[in-house]
Amino acid sequence: MSPAPPIINTPDGLAGVLEDVLATPVVALDTEADSFHHYYEKLCLIQVATPHREALVDPLAGLDLRSLAKLLESKRLIVHGGDYDLRLLNRHFGFVPGELFDTMLAAQLLGQKELGLAAL
Repeated sequence: MSPAPPIINTPDGLAGVLEDVLATPVVALDTEADSFHHYYEKLCLIQVATPHREALVDPLAGLDLRSLAKLLESKRLIVHGGDYDLRLLNRHFGFVPGELFDTMLAAQLLGQKELGLAAL
């Protein structure tokens, strides 16, 4: 069993994530938000994975995440059902992805009946 990804909630931790994202062309990305209990959704977690590292970035820790968002715009992103994630990141940071691969959309195009990550 692999260790849990680190929770990034300090400037030094974020610097390490930025360094790793900068060094790779492809990044897997996911977000979590609290929109059920808030009128406007609140970004609660950004999950970032590269071939060398996984990290859970805590947007509630008061870090300036604009540099991460800007860097991610230049990467090939892999998401799963990313429409909400992309809207959320755009609303918070003006994020516009450059290149995107959505595994759920790809599965739909291939005619898969089950589209969840576990099924794929």
